[in-house]
Amino acid sequence: MQRTSLTRAPRRGLTVAAAGLALAAGVAVVATTPADADSKDPAPSGQGSELRKDLREARDLDGTARRDALADIRDKARDGGYGDQVEHRFDRRGDRRAAFMALLPDELQADLEKARDAEGDDRKDQLEAIREKALDGGYGEKVKEAAEILKDSGGPGMGFGPFGR
Repeated sequence: MQRTSLTRAPRRGLTVAAAGLALAAGVAVVATTPADADSKDPAPSGQGSELRKDLREARDLDGTARRDALADIRDKARDGGYGDQVEHRFDRRGDRRAAFMALLPDELQADLEKARDAEGDDRKDQLEAIREKALDGGYGEKVKEAAEILKDSGGPGMGFGPFGR
C-alpha cells in the first residue's frame, strides 16, 4: 500500500493559513475588549449580573463616553471587581493576545498598537494604512499572503480591523 505524503503546496497552504490566523488574531484584538466575553455567566450570580448591567449601560452610550465606560469595565475586570473568574478570564485573554502578537513582525505589532491607541477617523485611517501595507508586502511576504487570503475569503478579521470591508 502506497502512502500519500504532504506535498509542498499543502504545507505552504498550512503555513499561510497559520500566518493568517496569527494576523487575524492580532488584528481582531485591536477592536476587542473584555466586554465581548462568552455569553455564559463567568462570575458568581451577583457579579455576573453586575458585569452584564455595566455592559448594557455602556452599549447605550456613544463616542468617547462609550469608550470611557468600556475602559472602566476593562479596568474593573482586570482588578477583580467582577469576581475572580472574570479576572482570570481577563488575564487569559491578555496572555493569548500577547502570544498572537509575538508571532507578527515587529513593525506590524508597533503599527497595530499605535492604531489601537488612536481614536475615531485617525484609527480608521491607520487601520486602512496597515491593510494596504500588508497587501503591498510591506510587512513581508508571509503577511502579504495571509492578508490576500483574508481579503479574498472574507475570513477572520474581515468585519473589522485593517482587513475589514
